[in-house]
Amino acid sequence: MIEITEYNPKWADDFSRLKAIYLKTIQSTHIKVEHIGSTSIKDLCAKPVIDVVIIYYNQGDLPLIINNLLDIGYEHRGDRRITGREAFRYRGTCLLPAHNLYVCLDGITALENQIKYRDYLINHPDDKKAYGELKKALAEKYSYSRDKYCAAKTEFIIDKLRKCGLSEEKLNDIIEMNRI
Repeated sequence: MIEITEYNPKWADDFSRLKAIYLKTIQSTHIKVEHIGSTSIKDLCAKPVIDVVIIYYNQGDLPLIINNLLDIGYEHRGDRRITGREAFRYRGTCLLPAHNLYVCLDGITALENQIKYRDYLINHPDDKKAYGELKKALAEKYSYSRDKYCAAKTEFIIDKLRKCGLSEEKLNDIIEMNRI
């Protein structure tokens, strides 16, 4: 079932805790850790799961990053049909906040989409409010279908990404990713 909750300031603290773990674990490569998704946007309702992306800059660093994450209890789930983005699930013994972890090569469309959309909503409060209302309505309508819920948000998201200057080619890539 899709659960949408009001914004919780604790989400920023949860992200900071996760970020500290990743920075400590992955010391031998150049990375950046970003809080993405709705939990990263103050006053936006969200599924209460922190979305985190570890951004790396050198393709050769990926095996080391994967091994470091495996060492602390993550399961590597592969790219899940999005080239350049690796998904992970935590299976370790430490109690961590509910989260999704992705490792992305800098410059891929999926990452650009996430960062630009987050930043757009932060800077456009009316669209942030409209997106929150849309999410609530769609969660109620498609409460048992995550695929339909995600697909139904796509048109709104694409409209905002178009305002951010993403090319039609990249927008079409995002539409295809959201159909999966």
